[in-house]
Amino acid sequence: MSNWKTRYEAHKADVDTIMGRELGWWGKRKAKKDPNNLTEQRKAAILQAEAASRLYQPQNIIGTTSAIGQKPTVYYRTMSGTFGHITQEHKIPENVGRENPGKHPLYTATNTGKGGVLEEKIGNKVIHTSRNQFQPFDPMASNASNILTAHMRNPGLKQVSNPDVHEKVIKRLKKGYYG
Repeated sequence: MSNWKTRYEAHKADVDTIMGRELGWWGKRKAKKDPNNLTEQRKAAILQAEAASRLYQPQNIIGTTSAIGQKPTVYYRTMSGTFGHITQEHKIPENVGRENPGKHPLYTATNTGKGGVLEEKIGNKVIHTSRNQFQPFDPMASNASNILTAHMRNPGLKQVSNPDVHEKVIKRLKKGYYG
């Protein structure tokens, strides 16, 4: 396996989003002397970014949600249980992109929300409620090519993956900025 600095460079945009900042001057200097000398937090962010890269592939698509005339949100799950989704269209621009992947043996995605919309749960705890109903992926559907290429059109993690951006979005929502 390659060193941490090389792995960071391969997933720089996502790692920086997760961390909320780029690798600083001192970190770059330390990594130049020893490519494995990154902080534990940055190493954890690299592992998250690598998991996202493995998850968001066509073979892991399980289904979609979308309103009529809207680009679908595409849901993914691997055989090992890693899950996530790519939001392609949302009124909050920072919420467009790849969700930070999760992994839990009790994860489910079912249409049990109010009005029959998708709820993602871990056990009985709802972790995400969609605006629409979940549709299992049909590779023969007319929009299959749009679904299969979602990962190429949305290569980065959502900006709301960054805790600082998430906090700003919550404040804007409370003030009614997004309608």
